[in-house]
Amino acid sequence: MINTKAPNNLGKDFWTFRVGQFFSGLGDSCTQVAMYWWLLQFLSPAKVGAILSISMIIDIIVPPLLAPLGDRYSRKKIMISAVTFQIVIASLFAYVAYLKITELFIIFPLIISYYFFKGLFLSGASGLLIFLIEKNHFNEAVRQTQMINTIGMVIGGVIAGGLLHKLGVAWAFAFDSISFFLLLMALMLVTIRKATVLAQQDQLQKRTNALTLWGRDLLDGLKFIVDNHLLVVVSLMIAGMNFFFAPFTLAISTMITTNKLWPSWAMGSFQTAMAIGGLLGLLLLNRLLKNISTTTLFTSAIVVQGFTAVIMSLYPSLWVITLAPAAFGMVSSITVTLIIRQLNHFVPENYRSRFFAIFELMIRSINPLGVFIGGLFLSTYRPDSLLMVNGILLITFTAIISSLTYFKKFMTYREAIEA
Repeated sequence: MINTKAPNNLGKDFWTFRVGQFFSGLGDSCTQVAMYWWLLQFLSPAKVGAILSISMIIDIIVPPLLAPLGDRYSRKKIMISAVTFQIVIASLFAYVAYLKITELFIIFPLIISYYFFKGLFLSGASGLLIFLIEKNHFNEAVRQTQMINTIGMVIGGVIAGGLLHKLGVAWAFAFDSISFFLLLMALMLVTIRKATVLAQQDQLQKRTNALTLWGRDLLDGLKFIVDNHLLVVVSLMIAGMNFFFAPFTLAISTMITTNKLWPSWAMGSFQTAMAIGGLLGLLLLNRLLKNISTTTLFTSAIVVQGFTAVIMSLYPSLWVITLAPAAFGMVSSITVTLIIRQLNHFVPENYRSRFFAIFELMIRSINPLGVFIGGLFLSTYRPDSLLMVNGILLITFTAIISSLTYFKKFMTYREAIEA
């Protein structure tokens, strides 16, 4: 039974899980910043782009493959298992960085393992909100989740910059290991409700081979999405926008690491600026929606993102590069929250793990190609040129899709229900 006496009526389990994820988010920020900084110290941007694109493929493919587990088995046990392995892997990262090992045959398997167990965790965590709270509090839970995650990114960027500047890469990875341990403690304290429909199929599960069940659930989830043509079209549109945005972090990280006059804390400041922008976007979201339609707000935010990239390419000073990304964070928090709100009206609870994992696959499947091409581009051209080109392409692409009927229908669906 869900406790509704905690702040905002979201319940003890919601807040316990979010506190754990808050600390885990601090560690994630450290690892993201440290990974780019570490690899760019001894590899070319093209090689870093190739490595990260492969790791992104793992990150994209694994969640939908494992998603049926979250809809049928204990989400709590799945997440606890995944986090336990993440603690070990983050500790190994710290040890390898401490010893200054740069051999790819050691580093690359660790990166792949890190993203594999991240995918396993997501198979339990995808669509988890509805199993921690009452349904009528869903929008508030989404907003609080985005707020908590963003605040974690703000603090995480500061911690990451400080650790890199004062103690080095190894300590950033070690901090991530500690953050996973705190998430593990939180997971052990929460109670997660099972999906109603699949919970009633325990007898069928006992009589059917586990691999057969997995295949059946995965195909069922795919069929649900394919049958909803609107979701397929919208996912392809969002994937296109993600493709043009994907290389931005690599471009900015390369710009910072290749400029020997800029300090290492700039990497953390870049992350912090994005997070502060994200927090500001969440604080302004409800107010903006009172005066601007969902469709207009979404498309305008993406256009702002493109213009910010162009401005950064024209004025690539340290302060512009570390502060302007606040616009990226603001846009990201607004658009992600709007998409999650819209999707909530389409997805039955017994499909949530599979749907969100497969939807993530569809909208992020082209990201590795964007990062890989960005790395190749950086082997010949300057990072500011990449920001300029992708910023213009992002604006152009967004202007095109904002005029399509499918996109307008999806973005206004919630408004039609509430009218």
